[in-house]
Amino acid sequence: MTVRSKARVEGSRYTYDGYLEDLFLALECAELETRRQITANEEPSYFAECMRYVLIRTSINTIARNHIPELIGRAVEMDVWTPRHALSVAAKIPDAAKRVGVYITILRTGKLNKDQQEEAQQLGLEGAMAVEDERKRAEILIALAPQLRMEQRTLAVEKALVAALALQSEQGRTEVLTMLAPQLTEGLLEGALGVEDEQKRAEVLTALAPHLKMEQIQRVLEAALALSDEKGRAKVLAALAPRLTGAQLKQALGAVLGLYERGRARVLRALAPQLTGELLDRTLEALLTAKNVLELPETLTVLAPRLTGEQIERALDMASALPVWGGAEVLAALAPRLKGGQRDRVLGAALALPPWKCAKVLAALAPRLTAKQLDQALAAALALPDEKGRVKMVTALVPYLSEGLLDRTLAGASAVKDEKRRARRPIWPANDFYNVNND
Repeated sequence: MTVRSKARVEGSRYTYDGYLEDLFLALECAELETRRQITANEEPSYFAECMRYVLIRTSINTIARNHIPELIGRAVEMDVWTPRHALSVAAKIPDAAKRVGVYITILRTGKLNKDQQEEAQQLGLEGAMAVEDERKRAEILIALAPQLRMEQRTLAVEKALVAALALQSEQGRTEVLTMLAPQLTEGLLEGALGVEDEQKRAEVLTALAPHLKMEQIQRVLEAALALSDEKGRAKVLAALAPRLTGAQLKQALGAVLGLYERGRARVLRALAPQLTGELLDRTLEALLTAKNVLELPETLTVLAPRLTGEQIERALDMASALPVWGGAEVLAALAPRLKGGQRDRVLGAALALPPWKCAKVLAALAPRLTAKQLDQALAAALALPDEKGRVKMVTALVPYLSEGLLDRTLAGASAVKDEKRRARRPIWPANDFYNVNND
């Protein structure tokens, strides 16, 4: 029997795989015949056949390498290719990452039967774990995991976690962990809690926090509180903050108030929307001892919308002791919460600030000022010798001025000696005022 006749594989039905089986069988037979000829000191005539089949196989692999995964998936969806043909092409792609990419697109089509699906899942998982580059391996495992059976998915996620934690770049770890987090499994959480390096454990828990189930939150909270590194503890608590309620909130706040001040500010900003009553009182009490001038304005500004009654008074007291830049930020944040005499107090404090900071507070305060208070603020603005400062303050007040106060404002504008500056100031809607007066 000749090599060509032996290579006719009965039952191949001339499919792509059948052709490849023919090809490999032909190569095997040609190789055996070539070895026999060499051993018998005959001319190795079948060596040319070997080379021919090897070149064909190389060409097939080259073609497979050039296929675009998305294109293969689309071909299967539209029944241009059979799933079997697509799987066969995928198997010939030498690059592991690209090969797995094809398996992923084929699995997503939903066109595979049970056996084909299991084949693609197994080969995809094996290929993904063979990728050498750690980041690429982690990303491929993350992409493949949703297409796998539960036990395979658990393994893929755990291997992706290992690969992510092996990355040297903190930014790289964070990016991959963020990609991995939505596929949270019990095994992944156990793996995260068991990470020995505290910094990396904090990174994993921070990424997982938004995806935790209710029954998992307490475990992660306790793990966060057990971290000795305050920076890591602050990161995890800040990520957990929106998920905490009741006793967990009190537990977290107690830990937060003992953090270093910059870390405390970060977590309090995250906790602020859930804080009320007693918890707000405890927070304000702790802030009284704050020494970091950066922390207090940031934290008070975030807490401001939650404060009521006596809490607002305490916040105003703290704001008055802050540097100019910080005090203005807090006063502007508190403005919508003020009542009665509190507005007089803040208005007086604002008018004592430099014009550019005063303008910020006035912009928040003006909608809530009485006519008398607006008159007071406008008088102070128009009395400023510095034109630029005057412009900023008046701009903040203009939308809320009565007709009489607008007339005063226009009179103040006409008194400005620098015609060039006045001409390019659109912030006073002078044309509209003139139109009103002409009417």
